[in-house]
Amino acid sequence: MKTSTVLMVWALLLCSAKSFAQKPDTLYAKKGFWKTAIYKDSNKLTSREVLVLYGDTWAPKVKYKWSNIIRPTGGVAMVGGIGLIAVGVKGLDVITVVEGKQTKYTLRSLPQMAAGAGLLVLGFNMVLSSNLLVKNSVDVYNHMINSSKKMSYIDRVRLGITNNNSIGVIVSLK
Repeated sequence: MKTSTVLMVWALLLCSAKSFAQKPDTLYAKKGFWKTAIYKDSNKLTSREVLVLYGDTWAPKVKYKWSNIIRPTGGVAMVGGIGLIAVGVKGLDVITVVEGKQTKYTLRSLPQMAAGAGLLVLGFNMVLSSNLLVKNSVDVYNHMINSSKKMSYIDRVRLGITNNNSIGVIVSLK
């Protein structure tokens, strides 16, 4: 008895939550590691389609263009960092004489490995920043579209005396 009641309440909550859920915005961003994709009505948009859709909206267009510049730069920095780390770990084979015997060892460069790690972290942050810029451009665009749809202005105002000798105001909005 109790389990069926709990299940019924749970099903009711799920149905009501689904019915009161907000409709998705005009655009939405789906984040991946390398690139954040932009969707409209469940269709993935290409970069050219996004730029055409942004049209004359300055703020989202600039953010989206910057993200497209930063992403490949971050990738190059990451690859360079990995390369510097690999060269630093591989090191340089050196032979020295210790107590009259030749000793072979590998000379590794700690500053080179640290610079490679720094480049790797910098590139990773650049890729994440480009994804954040795409998400912000979608948010700004949706805000601009939604605010322009909800905005109205007064078209006409009429003041006068009504048929039953009261003061009346008629406001027409567009």
